[in-house]
Amino acid sequence: MGRLCKLLKVSRSGYYDYLERGDSCRSSEEIAPITRVREIHRLNKGVYGSRRTESNLVHHSDQGVQYVCHAYQQLLAANSIIPSMSRKGDCWDNAVAESFFSTLKTEHTHHRQSYLSTHLRRDSSK
Repeated sequence: MGRLCKLLKVSRSGYYDYLERGDSCRSSEEIAPITRVREIHRLNKGVYGSRRTESNLVHHSDQGVQYVCHAYQQLLAANSIIPSMSRKGDCWDNAVAESFFSTLKTEHTHHRQSYLSTHLRRDSSK
């Protein structure tokens, strides 16, 4: 026990006092948010972080004819979606959207990989 106390930089008497006394109120308050985050993480199937959605939803696209047409722009406006388009000839402008979809794909498919592999192997062996 002496080595552990020395490593943690606490006295032996402090450690034994803690065993009798238990966690402090402050310690319990610090644990509550961690417990809540773990529960949210579990409920969201292991996806870390927030859902990254806000009331100001932005639709980012290139300047393809289907995205520029008046009917499409009206549809976005009717649903309170803010249109965002790459500048003409600027392929780097789409990096933010590419990054978002990469994150989305990773967060929602990485934990399903083994499930898919197992079922594909099973189906291919028939």
